[in-house]
Amino acid sequence: MMDVAKILDGIAADAARGEIVFPTHGEMALRVRRAVDDPDSSVDHLAKLIQAEPLLAARVVGMANSVTYNRGGRAIADVRKAVARIGPNAIRAMATAVVVRQMEDMPKSPAHRQVAVGLWEHTAQVASLAYVIAKRVTRQDPDTAFFAGIVHEVGGFYLISRAAEFPGLLDQPIPDWDGEHEARIGRAVLQVLGVPETVVKAIEDLWEGYMAMPPE
Repeated sequence: MMDVAKILDGIAADAARGEIVFPTHGEMALRVRRAVDDPDSSVDHLAKLIQAEPLLAARVVGMANSVTYNRGGRAIADVRKAVARIGPNAIRAMATAVVVRQMEDMPKSPAHRQVAVGLWEHTAQVASLAYVIAKRVTRQDPDTAFFAGIVHEVGGFYLISRAAEFPGLLDQPIPDWDGEHEARIGRAVLQVLGVPETVVKAIEDLWEGYMAMPPE
């Protein structure tokens, strides 16, 4: 009989040691994420890293030309100028979102792939709702709320990425996944991704069942 608790303990321990493998594109996005937080990293260096990841480059330029960042109506097609226009916070959020999105592509089993797709759809819905609620109801920073929504299920994505090593692990609901195990694994992955402490705290509140309006 499969000892699910022992398996989850091992997966959580691996994550805590930083033993997490991302797809190639995810690794590049993670490099961008780290460069954003490096005080010695220049705009030119950051732009070169972003250009090496086409999906991220397209999103950065697209955001720079959005109504939010291009109120003067001057469209740009240069990654460096886009980086300077939207700033580090937006780039940090997008780079991390790319990593999470790439984790959806990791499962090799069609069944696991289906679970990952469903989890991504849920993640995208939560992120969109978080943005709207923050902007219209709670008056929190909507971009931060969206980012928190994007990363709140990273523990689940990591679990799916490891499931092939343990046949049958996802064939039935995992006991206590919404409790200690999700928190342990999710916390470790968030740390590897370098997610800001304020966002981690918000997700911790979710794991603990905190459903009230966020405090000021």
